[in-house]
Order: sequence, then C-alpha cells, then structure tokens
Amino acid sequence: MAVSPVKAAIQELLYSLLSVNFFRTNKFRIGLLEDLRIVLQYLTVMVDEAEEKQNKNPVVKLWLDELQDVVYHTEDLVDEMCIESLRHKLDAESQTKSSSLEWNIKVIKKMKELLDRDADKDAIISLLLSDDVKSEHLSVIPIVGEVGVGKSTLARLVYNDCRVSQRFEIEAWYPVNHKMTKAISELFSLQSSQESLKGKKFHFVLDDVGSFNYADWKSIQSTLTGVANGSCVIVTTRDSEVTSKISIVCTYNIESLSNEESWLMFTKFALGDQIPSSYPEVETNGRQIVQDFLGLPFAVKALGLLLRSKPQVEEWRVVLDRLKHFSLPTGMGYEFEKEKLVLLWLAEGLLQNRGKEDDGIKCFDELLSESFFQQSSANNSRFLMHDIVDDLAAHLSWKHIFRLEDNNLSHLCRGKYDSSVIFKSIDKAKFLRTFLPLDHESCRLSSNELQNMLCKLQFLRVLSLSHYNITELPASIGNLKHLRYIDLSHTGIKWLPESVCALCNLQTFILSNCHSLTKLPENMWRLVNLFHLDISGTDINEMPKNLSRLKKLQTLPYFVVGKRSGSMLKELGGLRDLHGTLHISKLQNVVSENDPAGARLFTKKYLDELVLEWSNSTVGQKNVLEALQPNSKLKKLSINFFCDTRFPNWVGHMLFSGMVSLRLSNCNNCSSLPPLGQLPSLEVLIIEWMDAMKSVGPEFYEMDKPFKSLKTISFEGMSEWEGWVSFEVGGGEFPSLIELCIRRCPKLKGNLPKQLPSVAKVEISESQELVTAIMTEASLHKKDFTLSGQGSVHK
Repeated sequence: MAVSPVKAAIQELLYSLLSVNFFRTNKFRIGLLEDLRIVLQYLTVMVDEAEEKQNKNPVVKLWLDELQDVVYHTEDLVDEMCIESLRHKLDAESQTKSSSLEWNIKVIKKMKELLDRDADKDAIISLLLSDDVKSEHLSVIPIVGEVGVGKSTLARLVYNDCRVSQRFEIEAWYPVNHKMTKAISELFSLQSSQESLKGKKFHFVLDDVGSFNYADWKSIQSTLTGVANGSCVIVTTRDSEVTSKISIVCTYNIESLSNEESWLMFTKFALGDQIPSSYPEVETNGRQIVQDFLGLPFAVKALGLLLRSKPQVEEWRVVLDRLKHFSLPTGMGYEFEKEKLVLLWLAEGLLQNRGKEDDGIKCFDELLSESFFQQSSANNSRFLMHDIVDDLAAHLSWKHIFRLEDNNLSHLCRGKYDSSVIFKSIDKAKFLRTFLPLDHESCRLSSNELQNMLCKLQFLRVLSLSHYNITELPASIGNLKHLRYIDLSHTGIKWLPESVCALCNLQTFILSNCHSLTKLPENMWRLVNLFHLDISGTDINEMPKNLSRLKKLQTLPYFVVGKRSGSMLKELGGLRDLHGTLHISKLQNVVSENDPAGARLFTKKYLDELVLEWSNSTVGQKNVLEALQPNSKLKKLSINFFCDTRFPNWVGHMLFSGMVSLRLSNCNNCSSLPPLGQLPSLEVLIIEWMDAMKSVGPEFYEMDKPFKSLKTISFEGMSEWEGWVSFEVGGGEFPSLIELCIRRCPKLKGNLPKQLPSVAKVEISESQELVTAIMTEASLHKKDFTLSGQGSVHK
C-alpha cells in the first residue's frame, strides 16, 4: 500500500538523521539522536491516525498540513548539518536523497490485461494484410476515438509489429499534431520522395489528424500514384468526419470503456485484490468519479492509483468535489529527456532510500512500460505524459506546484511569464525548492534581478536558467547550500564565481553550449558529490586541477588537456565510473611520457564512445595514442588530427569485438589503414581527409572473412588516393554493405570491390576519374547510384 507524503517525508528524515556524523561525536549528541528518533517514530503513528480523521475534522487536516511544512524545514536543517560536516572534512583536505516516488508499479502490472490492445491490434493488422488492401492501389484505414482512448498507442503497436514490417518495404510515422499542414503535403511532393516510393509497397501513419485539408490530401494522393498495390496509410483522428472525406477500406473505431468496465478498472487499481463490496460506502462516490472521466483508460488508471491508499468515503468525496472544477485536456504536453528527468529526481531526493541514478532509470523504464510516460512520435529520444495524466497530477497536487495566488510553494516550473510576475510569486515562496523553466525561449534577467532572486531562494535544490539571457552568476550563488542541480546551458555566461565551489551537495552541473565560457573555477575538486559535469560546446581552455578527486563523477562528456601540470590526462585516472561519451581534446598539449598512461582508459568499462582529438599537426604522437587504449567494451571511436605515420596496434584489433562505429579523420601523415576488417560488429566506417594515403590494400582486411557486419562505408577528401586493391573472398569483402560513399577523391581510378551482394546505394561525388570505371563494374549495374553532377542510374 502506498505511504502518504507526510509519512514518507518523516521516514526519510529519520533516515537522514541516522546518517549525519554530527550526532556521533559525543554521548550528549547520541542521546539527542535517540530522542529525535523516538519523536519521529511517535509522529509516524500519529500520522496514520490523523489521516483517517482529517476529512471529518478540519483541525486535524490543518495539523497535517502544518506538520508537512515542519518536516520540510527540519529536512533543510538536517541538510545544512550534513553540508557543514562535509565542509569541515574538505577544509581538512580529507577525502572523503527526502520523499520517495510513490508509484505502486507492481499493482499496475496486475491490471495490464485491461489496457492491452492486442485484440484491436490484431484486428487492424488483419485489415492491413487482407485481400481488400492487397487489391487496392492505396488504402486508408482511419483509427477513430476520443482523446485519451489510446489511438496513438494502438497505431504504434501495429507499426512496430513484425508481421507489418515484413509485408511493407518502407514505413514512416508522421506526427501531424491536429492539422494536416502544408508541410506534410510538401514532404510527400518532393521529387526524391516520389522516386524512392515508386514501385514500392509502403505503410505510413499520420498520427493525430484534427482539422482536415482536402487539398493537401489530394496532393498527397497525386504524389503516391506510382506506388505498388497494397500500400496503406493509417490515420489516427478523433474527428469522425475525416473518414467521410477520404477513400477508405474500413474505419476502425475505438470505443471508450463502458461505465462497468471503467468501474472494474478503477476498483482494481484503487483497491488492489480487495473485493469492492468490502467498501460499500465508497461505491457511490467511486462510480461518480469514474463516470466523470468518460471511460478514458489513462484517467481511470491514474485516479485509481492515486486513491489506492485512501479507501475512505470522505477522501473520495473530496476528489469528486475537485473534479467538478476540472476539465479534460485535448492534447499532449511538455516533452522531456529521460536522463534529465532522472537527474531531477535525484536532485529532489525522490528516489527510494536515496537511490542512485540506475534506480531512477529502472523506475523510469517501468513507468514507461505502464504508459505513464509515452515516447514522443517526433523524437525517439524524448518522452511526454499524456495531458490527462499530467493535468490530473497537477490538479491533485495543487499545494506544491506553481500557482500565482499560492503562498506555500515548493516547486516553480516557469511558464511564459515576464520577470515581474515571477518575482511576485517568489516573494510568496520563501521555501521554494525548484526553479525550472519548461520552455526554451530566450528569457531576459538582469544582474540585479538575478541577484535579488537568488538571495530570496535559500532552499533551492534545483536551479535552471537554461536559455536565459545572462552573462554572469552572482557570488551569492555559493550561499545556496542545498543546491543539487544547476543548468546554465545555452546562456552567455563568461565566467563562474569561485563561490560555486562551496556547493558541496551539487550533483549535476550543466554548462553545455555556453560558448563564451573559457574557464572553470580553481577549486572544482571541492564538489565531491558531483555526478555530472557537462562542458561540451564551451570554449574552456583546460580543466581545473585535482579533478581526479571527484570520485563520484559519472559523466564528463568533454575533457580539455591543458598546458599546465594540473590539467593533465592523469586526472582522468581517478574517475573510475565514467559513463557514456568522453571527448578528449587538445592532446597536443601532452608533454609527459607517463601522463597518457595515467588516464587508465582501459579500465573505464562503462564508456560507450571515445573521441581523441589533436588541434594541430603535432608529430611524434604515436606513443600518446598507444597509451590511450580504451576498454574493450567501447562501441564508438573517433580519432581526429592524429599526425604520426602509423596507428598503434590496438586500433582495429579484434579485441574490440563490440565496436559498431569508427571514424578516422584528418590523420594526414598516415599512409596506410589499420586492419579494420577484424572488427566483427563494425557497422559504420568513416575515413576522411587522409592526404598521405595512396592505396587501400590487404592490410585493410587482414582476415579471410572481413567486415562481417559493415553496413556503411564512406571515404572523403582523400586527395592522393589512387587505388583500391580488391580482396578476393567468397561472399565478397563486404557481405552486409548497404551504402558505399566516395567523395572528393579525384585520383581514384577504379578497382572497387567486385562483390557487393547487399549494396543498395553507391554515391560518387567529385571523383571524376572513378565515374567511368564504376559504370563498368558488372556487379553494380543493377544498383542505385547517385553521381553528383553526373546524373543518376536506377534499377
């Protein structure tokens, strides 16, 4: 059963008290800790009783509200004690989150069958594969239903089904977002689209069509005249009139849940495995609540979970009364990134028992699997909550979110308000914990306004000024001792005050795309709780000294090698848990022979992508690259401006069996390629601007059956490349190759690989010597070509 927010906060406060070293230094403080523990445990029992009586007794409800404020303030005090304890440790040069996410995911899984669309999915797939569709030149299947009933979810299930992908040669998803705009029509009318669709059987989804423009639809139809029979368009819409304006095979209507179906779903979520008849007094109110949500699965599900821990008639009456003032929304809401949301959960202490980032990722994935979150149809890396879930959550948590008229705010998610409105709201929110802009418009904030705002917000955990028109932070930022998360991305910040380094609780520091920022504060090493530091897209010249002391650092997308001793590669050696991408630039500044080996990149097993980059033509760098051998689990590697004559042995070694992408760029002194054919998982290979290379020969392949997985290979800017020596092998040198691109290779004369069984596209650009030769390659005569400036040859 879910725990109330007040009780959860008390339990987490008790957990925090037990972890503070302040109480362990003498007998008096140990006794004080024991007294506090007893008080908090007593309060926990009182809260259980008070929550049962609050709807009958307004005095009890007022006491609970005040208690929650007291718990928050006590939590801030304990946080300050933790900070002071840590600061004392740092000053001595010693080396050394409050409530939980109350989502009962296991309960949701018990009701998954009620939300499954398997029957609907199978019905639509049967239509797609039916003889009626096969015989038609172009079929249209509308999915019609009210907002929130699951039209897009159903279309996505069909779209992702293997039976559908096997039947159609081309598939695409277009988020129309209410209007059949000219952009969709223009997209289809492009000459390249017509050519690529000609003779092909395709399946398109036009998602969320609202108002319908018949002229745009006719334009789309005329563009699709050359497609193969059996092609199909699925249209999701809540407007049944759309179906009368287009030629259709069959309309598939998704019905809302009946009242009885809604009641069954609601009681399962609200009461779990308990029999609804056990609570006869709540049925009248419960059925009314369900009826108000018009049979929409999202809303019924969310409200049932909300009331799961509150099977009291008074509580349900309160909810019913609130719903009288609540209108259902009509669209989808704010899009967010998975990683950033998890970092915000971490900063706010919303992960159970101070969980780590991995716990947040697991929680996110479970919420996604249960449809609380949905993947954006426009961008697969972004997510959203349906407005029904979003607005319902906001409506029922009104005390803790932004309202201009509220005095007791804990979080401020800034919408499109000018600064004067924000400041008036902040004056009423002295204990604000979150300042987070949700739009990406450039916002103006003067230095004095920012100074005044930060002086008032002493309890902030999260501060985002992303896209704000600011150039500096006031030194008073160091007084915000509770800060866990700072986002200054896409701002004009030129420098950071040294006082930032006093924020020893800081976990996330985002400075990406601060193009004017050239330097980090000297004492960054004091941010000992820092997990994430992103300086990509800045103009920082070198890293601050002692960065290796940030033992908790997990993401550092960009590292700049400096000329002074404190900014050397060995600083990376102590950062054992680095994840994701690491881009090391200005490697020409390495002066010590032992420095590169000190980075210990071979130990960093969580890195997925590594970029190694020099900034100028510095010779004698082979030993540097040799010592920077990464862990064998690396998936992507780029080497830029390496200027020795040969690559070290680890580049292309079969040890890197999981590497899928490799780029060698501007390595102008290298006359031969490493044995890249040994990489069994390599899918993308880009080789560019290597002026000294004249021939590609057997050393490139190395083994009998090279490049087993390679799908794309690109050569560009190879000004001296003259010949490509074929490597005769059964099945061809590139058995899986789909795309071959050769650009700006003016001296290359032919001898391309003769067996390319899977190639679908060969692009030749600004390589005149090759044009004539390539046209004579018998094995490629039936393939698609794009010859820049030379025309095209098609099947």
